[in-house]
Amino acid sequence: MKNKKLELVYVRAIICTSIVLTHILTSYTIQEATETVEYEYLYIIRNIFIFGVPCFLILSQLLVTARYDYIPYNFIRKRIIYVFIPYFFVGILYAYTMKYGSDESFIEIYKDAVIIGNWYGYFIIIFLFTILLNLLFKRIPLKIFGNIWVLFSALIVQVVFFYVRNHYDWFQEFLIHDYPLNEHTFFLGWIFYYFLGGFIGYHYDNVIKFLEDYLVIVIAASILAFVIFVMYFNHDYYTVQSFAGKLIPYNTMMFFLVLGIAIHCKTIAYSYVVFVSHFSYQIYLLHPLYLNSVYDVTRPFLDSTLAFILITLFVVQTSIIGFSIFVHTFSVTRILFGTRDFKYIFKEIDAKYLS
Repeated sequence: MKNKKLELVYVRAIICTSIVLTHILTSYTIQEATETVEYEYLYIIRNIFIFGVPCFLILSQLLVTARYDYIPYNFIRKRIIYVFIPYFFVGILYAYTMKYGSDESFIEIYKDAVIIGNWYGYFIIIFLFTILLNLLFKRIPLKIFGNIWVLFSALIVQVVFFYVRNHYDWFQEFLIHDYPLNEHTFFLGWIFYYFLGGFIGYHYDNVIKFLEDYLVIVIAASILAFVIFVMYFNHDYYTVQSFAGKLIPYNTMMFFLVLGIAIHCKTIAYSYVVFVSHFSYQIYLLHPLYLNSVYDVTRPFLDSTLAFILITLFVVQTSIIGFSIFVHTFSVTRILFGTRDFKYIFKEIDAKYLS
């Protein structure tokens, strides 16, 4: 898969939307839920969309493995420009918002959030580990990701990590007190998703053929994985996080399900999806900063919960897309927010509807 695949544009947009929906539902739970049964109900719904971060990791490595035979020399430069400069800059905005009403200094908040990873953007630290691993594989053909035993070994490592984390106090103490970053950034808890993305990318055509013919199997497996998660594991009904061993089967199946849906429905809301996909990183970084303000604007729709959630989602995404287009007109802000050229999008949309 060396050429651009439209279904992956849809996959990126769906994953991005799932992350925004998770935070919208979290805000809704915190501000509106008043009874235990509401927390339990919303907990289940929130976990339906919790696959976003693991699937972003899978997708990012899928793209690397599918595009390259070897890691190119400009690999790290592009990621510094488009990923890490925005991460550190938006972290400044986040720290300033957190400083309001806090006794901590800006430096303390920034270090705790952006450097250590105690904020919603911790995924970018995980992404840094994937870049470092890819650089280790720089001189090794990426066909290593096509080996099923490598993938199986990564799964074993991740399962063992979560087992030790959940059952051994000494390891929990290490993660909390000795590991210098937020425990959610510990890469052994994500390593299977990394190699799964590489495996799918290497066998992309075969995976697509399977999803075209047997999507119903993936749908059934996804439902089963979620039912097992809900029915056979303990829950506190307040904390929702993707960094959990019990969600590995569900997160895995949801990526295949999202990809399968994308290849069957890659004409629906085409223009909107293309914009969401293109600006997905900006949406990921900025949406929590928008959410409270948008929430106040869309509050009148609370009587209809579904309408409230969909309108809030639409306003958040379109506001950030508009903002990203605006900052792209200035070279400095273009770098600070990591916006890439978007003009080709209009050509693609015109080409699709005029063809």
